[in-house]
Amino acid sequence: MWHSVKEIINPDQQEYLEIYINNDLILERDVTLTCKHPLSESELFLFIEERSKSLNIDKTFNEDDVKSVIFKIFNPCHNDIFLLTSILEKKVDYAIEMLTGTNDLKGLGKNLICTYENMDENNKNATDLLVGRSDSEAVEYMFTNHDTGGKLTYSEMRSRYG
Repeated sequence: MWHSVKEIINPDQQEYLEIYINNDLILERDVTLTCKHPLSESELFLFIEERSKSLNIDKTFNEDDVKSVIFKIFNPCHNDIFLLTSILEKKVDYAIEMLTGTNDLKGLGKNLICTYENMDENNKNATDLLVGRSDSEAVEYMFTNHDTGGKLTYSEMRSRYG
């Protein structure tokens, strides 16, 4: 398997959280004894961070960007996230593509908005970014004047994107 990481939980007592996976299911954490619990957001963050290092991606990800991507990919409508190893690897790899800007965006917004085809190109691009990249990248796009490269005010952005 491609992942094993330790995180310091309590530096004073030198307790570590170890995250790893086997061929069947994810064994999420092991502090003092082996136990199965759902993955937390911070554990998914660690998976993404460690996987990007193993892929030799030399980029530090903004924590808020990672959180928004985790929410979009893993869609935690409930508190339990249990995944088969192969699915976790694919989702983590796609999260890294979203964070590094290497995933294909064209048309991703169709999955979010039923009136996507009626939008102008700027709104389509903003919607595609909102679905396929971090929230901060979509916000940055919407606050940029694409004719001049300058920044838009809040009211200017609202007049273009609603």
